[in-house]
Order: sequence, then structure tokens, then C-alpha cells
Amino acid sequence: MFCPKCKAEYKEGFSRCADCEIDLVPELSPEPESSVEYIDFIKIITYSSRHEAELAKGFLSVNGINAVVFGDDYGGLQPGLSFSTGVQLLVKEKDVQKAEEILSQMEQGKFDMPENIDVDEKDEQCESKDNNRASFKGIFTGILIGILVGLSINYIYNAVEKYRQKNLSWVHKVDSKKDGKPNLFYYYEKGVLVEIEADRNFDGKIDERCFYKGGVINYCEEDNNFDGVFEEKSYFKNGVLSRVEFDLNNDKNLNVVQNYVDGVIYDVECYHELTHKIWKKVLYENGIISEEYIDQDSKGRFDILMKYNKYGRLIKITHLTK
Repeated sequence: MFCPKCKAEYKEGFSRCADCEIDLVPELSPEPESSVEYIDFIKIITYSSRHEAELAKGFLSVNGINAVVFGDDYGGLQPGLSFSTGVQLLVKEKDVQKAEEILSQMEQGKFDMPENIDVDEKDEQCESKDNNRASFKGIFTGILIGILVGLSINYIYNAVEKYRQKNLSWVHKVDSKKDGKPNLFYYYEKGVLVEIEADRNFDGKIDERCFYKGGVINYCEEDNNFDGVFEEKSYFKNGVLSRVEFDLNNDKNLNVVQNYVDGVIYDVECYHELTHKIWKKVLYENGIISEEYIDQDSKGRFDILMKYNKYGRLIKITHLTK
């Protein structure tokens, strides 16, 4: 049972929330999700290689549909800071249905040609029929030649691209807001991702940096108040978050330290701004607060203990004797 106001969970047998004094409900309503979409094209299919995607793009182009190929068959970090494999084929929303039908015909080996001949016309001359058949044959031959040329160009492009990825370093820039100003920068060395920089508030200044070792995230720093100082630093082990440090007043002394085990928060230590000693320590069980120790008089010893139940609700306060 859950409280619809404070979201607290109760065992069976309870019918009202002790804090809010309202009736409990069996389940909480899902919270609405919000997102911002800047891309005008819609993904219709994902291929395992760029070769296949370019072939499909060429076939759609012949049929008058503008398509975009996005991604690389070798895998990599795509915009949004998440790993993705495969190559996406995107078209405009108005072309989605027609593109899906054409690609379905392509996979089945059925190529529909424009019907310019009225087969019910009784007075049509044989010569006209032959000319139309020749026209169809010419169109079909042109499509095949176009596909072969496209495959050849794509093969050469892939060979050059793979050589560049394995032997050179480069920066991949992304303009996620579509305002002509890149706000995501992916740095590669010999085809391996080594760093990502992000301008999260689109002010032209980098406010987040993440560094990678062997393609795996190792360290991040963030400027969450966008004042030009990276006050938050995160450390990872084998790609899993292990520790987060905060220097909120930029005095080279830590204010808050969060420790994690297997990516789940374990404890939090808060340091006094003047004495730089721990004045509060919070312990967690399975990511839920369980105990909180406070040094109220800042003398270097905890004098208050606060205990919480398994739902994170405060149940007891104890003044420790000295």
C-alpha cells in the first residue's frame, strides 16, 4: 500500500498514511515523462552495417524519398552519452509509411515500377507496348546500375573510414539543439573514445567532461551551477561509479563525499567548512538511508544518532552521551 501524497510504502493492514492522514492506495500512478526532441527525421530501421544502410538509402532515393544514415557498424558512443551499435536509417515523418513499404518490397525482391500503361486499352498499338516495355527495362537497368555504383562507392568509403578510425585521431561534433553550434564533442584516438565534453546549458562553455580508458568511462567532472568551476568529480572502477566528491566553495577542501558499492550509494560524509572535520555521516542499506550521525557542536564527536526504517522514514532520534 502506498500514500498518494508522500509516496511512502506501508505493509498490508494499514489503510491511512500516518503523516498525511489520507487513505492509502494499492499502487502509485506512473509519473509523466518529458523529453525534448530536436531531430526532424524518424528512425525506421537499424542495420548491422553501414553497407546495408547505404544500399537501402540509395533504393529509397531512387523512389523519391530523402533518407539519412546515422551511426557506424563498429559501434561507439552516440549523442546522449550512451553506447550503441548498428546503423540507423532515418526518414522524414511524412515518408515513414511509404519508406517502410518500399524497404519491405526490397527485402522480398519485389520492385514495383510506375504504371504508365493502361492494360485495358483495346486500341493500343504493338509498337507503343514495345516502347513502354523497353522504358520499364531501361528504368530497372538504371536502378541496378545505380545500386552497383553506390555499393562500389560505399565500399571505398568504408575502407578509407576504417583505416582512419584505426590509425588517426579526430573529434566528432554534435549539434543536438540544431542551432548551428555544436554542444557535444567526442574525442577519439586511434579509433577509441578517450573523452567527451558537453555544453549542457548551450552557453558556449563546457560544463561537463568525462574521460575514458580503453573505451570505458574512468572519471568525470561537472560544473552544475555553470560558474566556470568544476565542483563535482566522479570516479569509476571498471565503468561503475565508486565515489563522488564535491568542493562547493572552490577552496580546494571537500565539502561532501559520496561512496558507492557496485554503483549503489553506501555512505555520505559531510565536512565542516572551517574545521574540515566530518560533522555528519549518513549510512545507507540497498540505497536507502538507514542511519545518520551528527556532530551538532562541531567538537569532533557525534552527539546525535537518527535511525530510519527500511523505507527511509525517520523512526528514532538518540542523543549520544559523551
